[in-house]
This record gives sequence, structure tokens and C-alpha cells, in this order.
Amino acid sequence: IPVPLDVTEAGSLRDATVHIEALLDDAPLAGLINNAGVADGGPIELLDLDAMRQVFEVNVFGLVAVTQAFLPHLRRARGRIINISSVSGRIAAPVRYSTSRRIEQKLASYPDARHSAAYALPCSAALRARSTRFSSR
Repeated sequence: IPVPLDVTEAGSLRDATVHIEALLDDAPLAGLINNAGVADGGPIELLDLDAMRQVFEVNVFGLVAVTQAFLPHLRRARGRIINISSVSGRIAAPVRYSTSRRIEQKLASYPDARHSAAYALPCSAALRARSTRFSSR
């Protein structure tokens, strides 16, 4: 069930979490798909720092916040996380977007093997995606 939310707003995330918990009614949460993302680019000399912060708020910090909110449910169910990223994370420009997507990919590729793991996937790879089960340890 898709649940719209603003990943940069704590209240929106809290409301979405409560809504999902009510829908689950103690059933396991099988998975989470992080798909939020915004693009904005340009050369570094023209970067507007507020615009760059907004890109990072959505693409990096939003992903972390949503994942943290649902991690307890996913661990209990040994659920999966799929992070939809972008091939732009592998290229140098546009700076704001590609940098935030690369960070997202790096966050997902450095799991704590004792507790959890996730993959950041370019959109084109989403259909052949491998996801990682959560350990209950």
C-alpha cells in the first residue's frame, strides 16, 4: 500500500508510521521501498546552498529517517529494504543530485552485518533487485 509522505517533515513521517502500524495490526512488515528523490544541479560555483541542503534533506536524510522509523518492524519480520537510487550517483554532474545519490548508495553498501543491510539500486536495476533480509540478532 503506497503511503504518501514528506520525508523532510517529522510530523508527516510520524503520521505515516502511525497509519502503517494501524494497517499492520501486529502483522509483519515485509518490506520498505525508499523511493523519494529530488534532482537539482549545476556547477559548484553556482550552487545555492539552501537548494543543495534541500536535495540532501530528501535524498539522504529523508531516506535515513524513513528507514529508522520502520526498522523495528522490519527486524521483527525479517523484512527487506529496497532503496531506489539513480545512475546519477555514479557520475560527477550535476553536483547536488549526483553527490546525494552517491552518498545514498554508499550508506546502503556499508551495512552492519550483525543487524541489517540494504541495497541502493539505480532505477534501471530495480526489477532485477536483490534485497537483503534483516537478521533478528
